[in-house]
Amino acid sequence: MFKKRIILSAVFFIFFISSFLSCIAQEQTTPLPTVEDLIKKVEENVEKIQNLRAEVKEIEQEMNISENEFSVKQVLKTTEYTFLFKKPDMIKIVPKYKDGVPKNKEELEKLYSQHPDWTEDQKLQYYSEEYLYQNIDLIRIGQAEYYVDGGTKKLTDKMLGAGPMSYGAWKHLLEPSHLHLIHHQLRKLLEPFMLQNSLRVTKDEKNPDVYIIEGKFTPHNINPAQTSPYGWLWETWEPAGDFQIDVKIDNKKGIILEVAWYTTDDFKLLNNNTWFPYKLLSWKPIDVEDKNPRYIQVITEFSNVEINKGISDEEFSFENTEGYDISKYRIELLNEK
Repeated sequence: MFKKRIILSAVFFIFFISSFLSCIAQEQTTPLPTVEDLIKKVEENVEKIQNLRAEVKEIEQEMNISENEFSVKQVLKTTEYTFLFKKPDMIKIVPKYKDGVPKNKEELEKLYSQHPDWTEDQKLQYYSEEYLYQNIDLIRIGQAEYYVDGGTKKLTDKMLGAGPMSYGAWKHLLEPSHLHLIHHQLRKLLEPFMLQNSLRVTKDEKNPDVYIIEGKFTPHNINPAQTSPYGWLWETWEPAGDFQIDVKIDNKKGIILEVAWYTTDDFKLLNNNTWFPYKLLSWKPIDVEDKNPRYIQVITEFSNVEINKGISDEEFSFENTEGYDISKYRIELLNEK
């Protein structure tokens, strides 16, 4: 009986060792997914989103950063809006009013009269950074942005700068790295690196479902008007100078966990078996040429997320655009001299 137990124990031990070695061998021989595999996995998740409506809050914070500290120094700005998306490429942003900010031009002029010491530059800054972005709805269709008087269907006057993609209150959500939530932007983000064959895939050591795409872009001489194989202009999407990118992807869920300048670890499974991040965290240095550069952290939070509940085309409609040239993320009056 004793010998029988020894034999059985030996058999189980050999079986255990064999299984363990088999798992190790399988792990060593299983090929890593390709960049294309990972992109398609993310796109499969995004493809399930036919339309989306959500409330969004963005909080900009200045950070204390040192070897021993990473904390919030002060809250710079809080922006709230309703975000709508409908396939294939329609976006609408409806801002929420803040107390104390004028709701129309008459109230704006009254505010100016209360600050007779403001220079024209200060008035312009307030108009562009506070008043304008609270009193317009943004409608983007494809690569064109339309600025509509809030609650109406009439285009408003010319936006300052290059539009929300660069300067607006919603710029963080509209950056290509964030728009993978609703668009196939991951492919667009990685394309310059793909064309240079500079991307490689590694496995995350802590999670077997997570992989990291790494790449470095080397500048080269191109025609600024050159169009990429996917149809967008290089001057808009090509990285400026030497640029390194790292993208961390959960290949099981089909969701991006981290890009070089933002991360998310708060995502939920919604209807239609779709994974959606509820909280994005991004941060970047500003005034980098100063001796003591400032660091800004932006928290983007989603709430009341509705997917595939139906959104009418009427939500994205507006009156005629006669008199406007709509191209490359901005509107310019044709008769402007």
